Amino acid sequence: MDIFSLDFLMVFPFFVGLGCFVGFIAGLLGVGGGAILVPALYYIGQHFYAGQLAPEVLMHTALGTAMAIIIPTGLSSSRAQIKRGAVDWDAFRALAPALVAGVVFGIFVVSGLKSAQLQLIFAIGLYFLSALIFFKKEGGVAHPVMLRWFWASPSSALIGIFSTLVGIGGATLNVPYLSRAGVSLHRAIATSSVLGVVISVPAAIGFMVIGDYSNIGSSGFIGFVNVVAWGLIFPFSVLCAPLGVRASHAMPVKKLKTVFASLLILIASKMLFEALG
Repeated sequence: MDIFSLDFLMVFPFFVGLGCFVGFIAGLLGVGGGAILVPALYYIGQHFYAGQLAPEVLMHTALGTAMAIIIPTGLSSSRAQIKRGAVDWDAFRALAPALVAGVVFGIFVVSGLKSAQLQLIFAIGLYFLSALIFFKKEGGVAHPVMLRWFWASPSSALIGIFSTLVGIGGATLNVPYLSRAGVSLHRAIATSSVLGVVISVPAAIGFMVIGDYSNIGSSGFIGFVNVVAWGLIFPFSVLCAPLGVRASHAMPVKKLKTVFASLLILIASKMLFEALG
């Protein structure tokens, strides 16, 4: 898509608005933006890239682009957490290798799936994430054994696979896992931010590599990553995240999380209806 074309001028405000919304929600509720980015990118692709993207790869490009957008925001937050000395590096080493293995396997699975099949998986994944938000419990008995290799490896591999198939950085799963393993909440959040980079970088590279160029009819894409969307969304996401953090101190976050989970259910239901239809 040429940046001087009418198509670009039409899609520009959608990308900018999406970046602002995702950044604000991430700052307000402390959740990743992948659950919003993927369906939004899918429907934007459906309406504005119909002549450039085959329907068979719309979901693939939404997932790949979402993963690429997560990288710069993840690097920024990771750098800040590392500077503060908040990262639990023992926990990081316990989970990171199998996370990467899970991402690689997830990319292999994605490469063999059609768009409708990915929509179905994404919808089921959103229902699961909604349930986590609805029924999230703070505290509980710690189980340090969850950081031993025989427990951490299969668990983190599954998180890597799930994150790749749903287009998220994994914080929604990594934070409660680390907390249940006995890592304090602020260190679990810090460690999860670094693990999010471990997930998003190989995932984005994987989506670039497996990209079906025969189904992509223009420049502006590297494999299944929309470079134009990436370049517009992430800066505004980073800019608006502090506004969300500021608003979180003045708004009922628990109630807003319930509303957000309800929104995810609506999005999942629409995706599910389309996939089955």
